[in-house]
Amino acid sequence: MHNRSNYWSCTQFANWIRGTEKPYALEWEAWDLWHDEAAAAHPFRYWVAEKLLNGIQNFIYWPYDKYWDIRYYLKNRFIDRSHLIQTGLTPGCYHEFEDKVLHGLFSELVTFVEIELSLHHRVWNDGPRKPCRNAEWGLKHLEWEMGLVWDESSGLAPGDEQYGQPTHQAVAAKETLALYDWWKNVRPGRVDPYDYIHEEFEEYHARYGDVNRLEAEHEAEDTRMLVKLINHRKCLWT
Repeated sequence: MHNRSNYWSCTQFANWIRGTEKPYALEWEAWDLWHDEAAAAHPFRYWVAEKLLNGIQNFIYWPYDKYWDIRYYLKNRFIDRSHLIQTGLTPGCYHEFEDKVLHGLFSELVTFVEIELSLHHRVWNDGPRKPCRNAEWGLKHLEWEMGLVWDESSGLAPGDEQYGQPTHQAVAAKETLALYDWWKNVRPGRVDPYDYIHEEFEEYHARYGDVNRLEAEHEAEDTRMLVKLINHRKCLWT
């Protein structure tokens, strides 16, 4: 893992060698298109700028990279413990496996939005770079992503079929926001099935059918949203 603020293949010197200006940022698929076009325009110069320069830098920076590899390992292993899933469930209580799966995965989604995406938003806007939980910044990053459309930066021109349409990244961000909002706002606002039950024995039996029906509806909704999150997991990266 490299913790470099500068890659030689991203410098103005590399642009001069390559003969093609490297964009500061592009949408996911647009990077593949840029690399293909840059390599086709000047194959040897592209190889020097993208492969040779990076190879030389990797050789020179080997001790530096190894230092950061060790530092990040210790931080992830003992401080952040990024290999663990935090469920957010109440400590000291017994929790069923199904609850640990549901709460664990959605708690990690919340962490992704409120810590990882919020950090990216602050870094891109010259804000503080120390990770902290901030839902507002994470949601602003999703808002920016949802506004991405296919345009000239993606290699398209007005009149192309996809021009002006939301990119895959924008569509994915919309799904991330929908899952996040469901867990944070929609699900906690659901009616508790046992609100129907009162102390009177007769009324309990009268409402028992409603309790079962609501419980079944809630479980089906939980399963449906959990499956959506699992299918969406490949889009959750920074």
